[in-house]
Amino acid sequence: MFCQFVPRSITLSVTILVSASIAVADITFDDVTGDPNTPASNFYDILNGEYLHASAWGDVNNDGYPDLFAPKFNGFGYPDYGPHRLLINNTDGTFSESVQAALNVSGMASSGAAFADFDNDNDVDLIVGSFNNSTANAFSRIYENDGSGNFTDRTIGSGFDAILNAPSRTPFTFDADGDGDLDVLLQHDVYNGTAYQSHLMRNDGNFVFTQQTPWGGYTSPSGEGLQGLGGAVGDFDADGDPDFYFPSPTYRAPAYSTPNNRMFLNDGDGTFTEYGNNAFFNVAAEWDIANVNFYGDWPVGAAAGDLNNDGKLDLVAGKHFETAPSDQFRHAIRVFINQGN
Repeated sequence: MFCQFVPRSITLSVTILVSASIAVADITFDDVTGDPNTPASNFYDILNGEYLHASAWGDVNNDGYPDLFAPKFNGFGYPDYGPHRLLINNTDGTFSESVQAALNVSGMASSGAAFADFDNDNDVDLIVGSFNNSTANAFSRIYENDGSGNFTDRTIGSGFDAILNAPSRTPFTFDADGDGDLDVLLQHDVYNGTAYQSHLMRNDGNFVFTQQTPWGGYTSPSGEGLQGLGGAVGDFDADGDPDFYFPSPTYRAPAYSTPNNRMFLNDGDGTFTEYGNNAFFNVAAEWDIANVNFYGDWPVGAAAGDLNNDGKLDLVAGKHFETAPSDQFRHAIRVFINQGN
């Protein structure tokens, strides 16, 4: 089955009616951070004032409650805010920090992390992407959980230690080749005008991974490789295997004059073919790629879900903030409805 997407554009202030038959109710949120009368108020005490750039939730000690890993974006002229944070859920809505030497990688800037059971032992392990992995010993890291929430660094010899000089963003975990264990799609970004190739890492067991890129010979028209900033994994063509979509932030570099939002469909064996009609994601009039003063649109982040309850996965793609305060909300979030054909 092929998938086709039709773009829809919304603004942050619009309520989306996805079906006339679905009742829509107002949903509001109250900011209770720091409220002493509200559980989890100690979040503010632990994390306030730190340069957090990602988060990952998972039950690290198998007590039935989600715990939080909060990595920091150290380096690049910013202060070193210290080690990444692992917060253990106290089961009453409050959290306590678990200080572990293995998680303290000095100077490591991270924009993404994920909990996943890489060794199929029924506990969640951890992978942490490193944006500054050209720095000594600061490549992306993978950790093994002992089942009680204690982590051992398994990076050396894993294959991730061989990926150097590439700014890692989001690690996506899914069974790409259908062999029953979780593989890793380690996304890379553009940095200092250079675009880097993302890596698909096949899980060979015992925390050893093998690079499967470059994507069956794929290269982009500009030759800059496959990169992005956030994305979504899901079975977009409903054939029983996971596909992925990257909103690419290469609009930031004036050298990249064409849109680079891309979808790749899984061939069923862990190899991927680029979806042939990416024009749905790359309408110049929609993305405003020509405005280089503010970098045009800067598409980052995506989420997949069945927005209209038709059994097919749709997409929502966001954009990065602008550096000019007057331009913060100049562009809309994009919604792509899967037509299923």
